[in-house]
Amino acid sequence: MNLCINNLTRRTIFSLLLISGYGYADSNIVTAEQAMNCNTAATPGTGDACPYPLDVEKADESFRKTVSRAMEKAGLGKLWENEGILRGPQTPLEPVAISGVTWLRSSSCEQHNCGEHYIAYLYQPNLKAFVGLYSNGGKKLLIGNPDADQLRFLQSQ
Repeated sequence: MNLCINNLTRRTIFSLLLISGYGYADSNIVTAEQAMNCNTAATPGTGDACPYPLDVEKADESFRKTVSRAMEKAGLGKLWENEGILRGPQTPLEPVAISGVTWLRSSSCEQHNCGEHYIAYLYQPNLKAFVGLYSNGGKKLLIGNPDADQLRFLQSQ
């Protein structure tokens, strides 16, 4: 009996080590400026893969402040704060060209309600600019002042 428990324990510990090693892969991209050149085909969380917004917020004060200010100004600050409901699933920050300008695009949504309650947004690190489209059911709210091309892009996300 003791032998079975020890084998089970060893397997469990080994499995947890493998899982934790995969879950905490080392990414070289930690700022929004670096993300402008990230590899969109790479596995998230590895090497030069595009980073997730929550990870960039930890290292990039300009990104964190610009996004927070825009969300506050739109009246969505409480939804975006640390435990806000829009802190659910996110897409990596990936570079996209819109009207000749490279932006980082991402989206975030409410856990288990992504189809109804989400935000799609664009961030430009050199301009410290943020624009977005917030959706809550059928209601939509523009964040910032997206131009026509940016708005079309946000609506397609």
